[in-house]
Amino acid sequence: MTFDSVKQERSKTLYKCLKTSSKG
Repeated sequence: MTFDSVKQERSKTLYKCLKTSSKG
């Protein structure tokens, strides 16, 4: 796993959390 992929996964999870928190 490259650092780039890790960053991508992290941002994806962060984005999901932000979307969920803003919705609720």
